[in-house]
Amino acid sequence: MMTAQPISGTSFTEADINNLSLDKIMHYEGALLGENWAPKKILIENGYIENGNYYFYIKDHLGNNRVVVDAQGTAVQYTDYYPFGMPFDDSYNTGKDVQPYKFGGKEYDTRSGLNLYDFHARQQNPEIAGRFTTMDPLAEKYYSWSPYVYCMNNPMKYVDPTGMELWLYEYDEDGNEKNKMRYTPGMTYKGDNEYFKNTPGYVMLFSALFSFIISAYSRAVFKRLPSAAEITAIHQPA
Repeated sequence: MMTAQPISGTSFTEADINNLSLDKIMHYEGALLGENWAPKKILIENGYIENGNYYFYIKDHLGNNRVVVDAQGTAVQYTDYYPFGMPFDDSYNTGKDVQPYKFGGKEYDTRSGLNLYDFHARQQNPEIAGRFTTMDPLAEKYYSWSPYVYCMNNPMKYVDPTGMELWLYEYDEDGNEKNKMRYTPGMTYKGDNEYFKNTPGYVMLFSALFSFIISAYSRAVFKRLPSAAEITAIHQPA
């Protein structure tokens, strides 16, 4: 039996650690998924094969698997999400254990109460506003943002297919990927299913000039404010 002290800063206890078990061992060989050393399912585009039956994903505009249907069109799993990927409780969802690929099409690991998404490069915790458990390997590309945030805190607009970069995806009416573009700083979105366009130079110049004027005005205002010594002298009795 494993014994250990509770992990600092968490609610894990020694009893929780002792209850951890290896009753289910998953292994991955490309598109083939196995469980306890036996084949379980084969991943295909927009779905999977299990026990000789075909199942297909119905996705939303962000690529999240919202419904799983069998070959006859019968829905076997419904999943609704909070913005950063945490599934709604069982009163809103059905068949939650049918298959684990959910938010962003990523595997949702609930074993031993982990509740983490596997985003390839790192794990994401949807219960704490989608924070990643480790730093962004490409953090220098998004230096103005925390290296732990998911999609610059905007999961309704961006997706992160690898745990390292932001992308904007477009899907056709059948849910198939139509277009995608990697986000880079200095780009803006025009809407109406168009993609990021380079910001015109005059817009960037105007923005920089406006920021300079505001900064200069703020410095001038604060420069005219009385110092702490002057304020003390004003309030001292004559």
